[in-house]
Amino acid sequence: MEMLQSYDDPIQWQINRRFRIQNLLFDIHKFISANSRLPKAHDDHWHAITRIVHAAFSLWRSAFLTDVKRKRAQFYKDMVELIDKVLKHNAISFADDHRMCELSVDYYNYNARYRLERMMKGPYVNLAGLQVIDEMLEQNVEASSLDQRMLWDLYFIALAQSFDLFQRRWAAARRTAARRRRRRKPASAIAAGSKARSLRRR
Repeated sequence: MEMLQSYDDPIQWQINRRFRIQNLLFDIHKFISANSRLPKAHDDHWHAITRIVHAAFSLWRSAFLTDVKRKRAQFYKDMVELIDKVLKHNAISFADDHRMCELSVDYYNYNARYRLERMMKGPYVNLAGLQVIDEMLEQNVEASSLDQRMLWDLYFIALAQSFDLFQRRWAAARRTAARRRRRRKPASAIAAGSKARSLRRR
């Protein structure tokens, strides 16, 4: 399984991880923009790509929020402030997320993990990154007590592996669909197509 470079400086770590997740988001954007048939795809494909997008967004957000100390007193303070601000202002901004990062990093990392947990079926179940998450679930590991940067790395690797497999499965499905269309094509249409290609070569 791929290992991401470690950094002692939390800001340097965040800069590197933002670079990694934004590059992955660019690849996802390029893929979905080039495949306009996705909304008509089988549910297995559609639900998988939506979970991939949700997890990628959550990891992009949490990459800014990982410089935390995991102190309950600060976590408690952030909980009080968050609910107070929601009640009084009915809005939470990125600046609020960043200031209350002891609380908010859990939210975004948990959200990414939930989407990845939902990927654990069919061909995805054998991915090494998802198996690590599955082991954490089986052992009932409380993620909020762990190093959030370590968790981010685990979730990112699982996400990258899932997207890579999704692209390969999508390409295989498109090839299969194309073969089926060719088999259904009348012999006269196939002959006409071959003749047209022959004339173009001349």
